[in-house]
Amino acid sequence: MLATDFAAMAPHLAKRQPDQVRQDLAHAAASHALLVAGKCVDLGNRRESRRWWTKTRALSDESGDRLLASWVRSREALYRRGDPTEDLGNVLTVAQQARRLAGTRPSAPLVAALTAEAQTLALMGRHDSATTTLQQAESVFGRLSAFTVDHPRFRSWSQREDGLWFDKSLIYTLAGDVQRATEAQDAVLRQPSAEALTRTSIRLHRAALHVRSDPSEGIAEAVRIIDELPAEHRRTRYLSEARIVLDKAPEDARALPAARELHALTAGT
Repeated sequence: MLATDFAAMAPHLAKRQPDQVRQDLAHAAASHALLVAGKCVDLGNRRESRRWWTKTRALSDESGDRLLASWVRSREALYRRGDPTEDLGNVLTVAQQARRLAGTRPSAPLVAALTAEAQTLALMGRHDSATTTLQQAESVFGRLSAFTVDHPRFRSWSQREDGLWFDKSLIYTLAGDVQRATEAQDAVLRQPSAEALTRTSIRLHRAALHVRSDPSEGIAEAVRIIDELPAEHRRTRYLSEARIVLDKAPEDARALPAARELHALTAGT
């Protein structure tokens, strides 16, 4: 359906248009292409997702809206960082492009760019840099209320109540900082508005913490979490987070039956 809707815009994009009309069309099309690219990732179609990410970047640049161009790159980095076939160095470059495009004025796209960069750095094992970048994101997020958020796409995002607890959960889990990771996870789970699938991610982060002290139970918990997910919800994002549990397990624990089962469950990523 998303691709069909985009196809309806394509003839207008192909025609010569007045500059302002062209920019408006590109703006709308970029937002739509972002949704298509993300859906391709969810479905595990890497080749198509990469084609759509290229299209999304080009259209957002053509729109002349630097905040939109930053935003789509942040979303791309967040989707791609969970794909084990990706070169995380390339993903980091996309996140850093998002940061440059956002500029220095506090905005939701700048926060998103910084958190995408921090998550990618954490996955690369660059924990000190990830923590520093996360702290920069927290500083910008804390100053958003002092500025007018005039872009309708980002207004609700900048006023969200959950802060950056999810980002903290992932980054501190990867760094092995049990205290700060647990604090972040508790904060997310206390949020009445936290979606079920967000809670699933947090539970996987907790399993990744647990696997360091009790490998057998940590891995078994990750298997239970994935088993509970309906097939249509076993998206790349959640399977890749389950793989963090395996990555953080001691070497000898990876031969456990539960570890082999978890590897099989996440092999599609």
